[in-house]
Amino acid sequence: MAGILEVTNKAEKEATKLWTVVPEASDAPPETRSGASVDDMLAMAAVYLGVAATAVKPIVLLPAGFGRGTVVGDDAVVLLVDGALNGGGAGGDRTNRRASLLASAAGRLDGDVRGAAVVGRLRHDLGDPLAVGLGAEAAPALLSERCWLVAAREANGAKPASSFAVTPGATGARTDDVAKPAAAVALDPKSGLPQPLAKKRAAKPAAAAPARPAPPPFPAAACRDVLEQLLAARAAEMDRRAAPAGRSVAVVPGTAGAVRWANANDKVHVSAQLAEGTKRGHVRVDISATRLAVKVGALVGGDFKLATLLDGALFQDVDPAASSWTLVDTDLGSAELQVTLAKKVPMRWLMLVRA
Repeated sequence: MAGILEVTNKAEKEATKLWTVVPEASDAPPETRSGASVDDMLAMAAVYLGVAATAVKPIVLLPAGFGRGTVVGDDAVVLLVDGALNGGGAGGDRTNRRASLLASAAGRLDGDVRGAAVVGRLRHDLGDPLAVGLGAEAAPALLSERCWLVAAREANGAKPASSFAVTPGATGARTDDVAKPAAAVALDPKSGLPQPLAKKRAAKPAAAAPARPAPPPFPAAACRDVLEQLLAARAAEMDRRAAPAGRSVAVVPGTAGAVRWANANDKVHVSAQLAEGTKRGHVRVDISATRLAVKVGALVGGDFKLATLLDGALFQDVDPAASSWTLVDTDLGSAELQVTLAKKVPMRWLMLVRA
């Protein structure tokens, strides 16, 4: 049977499209990244967020088809974030203000988005639910387009917003006039018009704004869920295929897919994809006979801090002197931490660290 990548990649390779990455720091401007397929974009997001593909959490801001009549047309708008930081309670003070405002304006999230984020557009038709492809370009200007945000709030069942945090002067930004209370005016008894206008012909009513085309005949929540599950499945398939031949790779529980490990005859191999620009001096790896601890440094609020990626008791004892770790550059431009643990007893491990 064909794998999910074969099915979903059918006729998907197309012209390169742009997506927007939103840095965690508010003073860093949004940037663009390019790719020619959904898998290219998932891989790019994993590199930018510094996690494995399975740790990328997709959040559908606008389901496909529910933006008809707006600048996004039939496309879905998705927000990709670090699942470990946005899994409920984690993330500390790493709030991404712009991504949080965007998700809130779309009526999708009430809380904060933590860490960096990626925004893109996808084509997805529930009539053929496994078929997903790149939509039109998602340039930084899309983040301030009011029209699709209004449609997103409606699709997500959120109350209409009285205002949106848009960039002044950006395309789609609009300032609504505030109605001022009118003074009491006597009405003409025959026409019912205010007396100053009684002798004038009543103005023709303004033409109503054209209604947006009807959305797809599916519940918006179902469209969101199907697309999010499909993207998560594709990410898992990408990680599975990236594993070395003949070696079963497993995700370490509690790391949201950021750390993976694999058995060998007399060794255990551990890997973690780190953020672009990570250097050896940013990483701390402590290997003892019974424990493995990995910490990675990052700038948080302008300060360099070490965050724990993994710290636990190993399933079996290892030989620290024969164990090692290194940091290598990947073809995607990120850094990958590779740890090799030398087993004291060449037996099959059932887990990397004990719960």
